[in-house]
Amino acid sequence: MDFHGVYTKRWHNGSDRERNLAIIDKLKGVPKEKRKVSFITAMAISNGKNTITSIGKIDGFIVENVRGNNGFGFDEIFELENGKTLAEISEEEKNLLSARRKALELLNNEIKNL
Repeated sequence: MDFHGVYTKRWHNGSDRERNLAIIDKLKGVPKEKRKVSFITAMAISNGKNTITSIGKIDGFIVENVRGNNGFGFDEIFELENGKTLAEISEEEKNLLSARRKALELLNNEIKNL
């Protein structure tokens, strides 16, 4: 089942919790192995002549029930490989595995290699 990529947040009017519950409801009965999800961040920087790009990604699954109190957005329904949702881990842990952080680190490494 595909959702709307970068527009997923906009497909359902309401709060983050209401949208997350709607996603869970839409996936009711779907086995875990078919509930795969990814957060993907793409970044680019250009000096007008050269452009450097990077992509950061974290993979997980959509849970059957919201879990956790840390975070925002999809964090309470995004389960990591370790079985915890992003909302169940500390901010420090989340920042270490963030797709944004991964993309930024890759971009930074590319800039250093110029």
